[in-house]
Amino acid sequence: MSTKLADGDLRPLVPSLSLRGKNFVVTGGGRGIGYAATRAIAEMGGNVSVLDVLAEPVGDFEQLSSEFGVKSLYINTDVTKQESLASAFEQTAKEFGGIDGCITAAGISLDKPFLDQTPEDIRRLNQINVEGTFMAAQCATRHMIQQGKGGSIVMVGSVCATVPTPGHRLSFYCGTKGAVNMMSKALSVELAPHGIRCNTVSPG
Repeated sequence: MSTKLADGDLRPLVPSLSLRGKNFVVTGGGRGIGYAATRAIAEMGGNVSVLDVLAEPVGDFEQLSSEFGVKSLYINTDVTKQESLASAFEQTAKEFGGIDGCITAAGISLDKPFLDQTPEDIRRLNQINVEGTFMAAQCATRHMIQQGKGGSIVMVGSVCATVPTPGHRLSFYCGTKGAVNMMSKALSVELAPHGIRCNTVSPG
């Protein structure tokens, strides 16, 4: 027996998942999985700030505010630079009045034979996927603790963190996503006393 939900239509769930009045940051939210998260937040009534290395947003980002009656903000941000992230989070908190949630979706992959991957390749993967995720979570946590209301951090991982993918040469990328998985688990314990949840979702 088929249902709308089984067919992948999640719209019946939207009313029960209202985020109205909540403020979110999405790193890497200008495209791909990050933009899907950005749009979903807006559809559920949440205000959303996108931090992305792209100079300008793609798709219909500019229409989110008018379409769903929310606040939206786009800040050109480099997640590998702590000062860039800190400034973007500060701007978001100032314009929205606080930060309730953060999704760390900024990331890159590299499909390249193991023996051909260079030190620069692995540095870049680590800087964006691991360090960028860590620093974004730090920025979000500082604001959440200061506000004293708790919050939620969701890190975008990958099935590659636990299952190898035949036909792809993703060795170091898999390692970075494994690091994100364990980072999330450790933070879920460390931040629990502050009422801050930390989880990972693994698309794929």
